[in-house]
Amino acid sequence: MTLPDKELKKVSQNLRHVIIGGERCEINAAEVFYNKTGIVQMTGFGASEVNTTFSITHPNCNKVGTAGIPLPFNNVKIVDEDFKDLTYNVPGRLLITGPCLMNGYYHRNDLTEKAIYMDEKGVSWYNTGDYAVMDADGCLTVLDRYVPPVMLKTGER
Repeated sequence: MTLPDKELKKVSQNLRHVIIGGERCEINAAEVFYNKTGIVQMTGFGASEVNTTFSITHPNCNKVGTAGIPLPFNNVKIVDEDFKDLTYNVPGRLLITGPCLMNGYYHRNDLTEKAIYMDEKGVSWYNTGDYAVMDADGCLTVLDRYVPPVMLKTGER
């Protein structure tokens, strides 16, 4: 349900913070909300595989549409098709790791092998299945679900 602008303005006068979680917030929706209320939404991002919350907006990274910065001891890696590291402001596959990364799916080695990527240093990373970008300030923006180029060419998802 969408509130009429008049009602939204009235409600927003009683809000100091708005927190989004559970799914990424569409950038257009976040911008519309900000333009109508003047409130930048705080956002969290996570997955069950990394103990639910992985990153959250922070005063140093509270930009409209971002998922914030990784919580302490968590790390982000944005990679290309061949799992090569990408630099800031270049979108790619989102991999995350940290002390709460799961060991694997219970009795499902087949799923674990698809979800966990081990890099050349022996660090395990959760392949989120998301397409994201990290800006030079360290702010993470989740753009969409990742669709490999081969699938895009054939029209499959």
